[in-house]
Amino acid sequence: PSFFATLSGDQTLADTTTTKITFDTELYDSDGTFASYKWTPATAGKYYIFAGLHWNVDYTTLWIYKNGSALQSYRQNRDANRENSMSISTIDTADADDYYEVFGYQASGGNLATEAGERRSHFGGFKIIT
Repeated sequence: PSFFATLSGDQTLADTTTTKITFDTELYDSDGTFASYKWTPATAGKYYIFAGLHWNVDYTTLWIYKNGSALQSYRQNRDANRENSMSISTIDTADADDYYEVFGYQASGGNLATEAGERRSHFGGFKIIT
């Protein structure tokens, strides 16, 4: 099982609010198990899961969630007024019914949009071993 999804358009995140990233465009989904902005591998095994977001904000956090709870996070604080690309990845053991989602957080002082496109904002995963 493997998949790769991206945003079809920019997604706005409210200031200081953890928000599910609504990846809505599948570039591929080998087993048809990516739906409703989440991936359920449907086959037990060990998986490499990754995500990336691009936006212009000083303080951000990016999470990979498993079954509704944070599995992996990455926080970044940088100099103001520069573009920001964040990437996160993890290796996890999944059962057939586990599912994965991506959440983001930003603290810019106002609403802020991620940037769409597979090189800008993406979510993917693939099986590496049984």
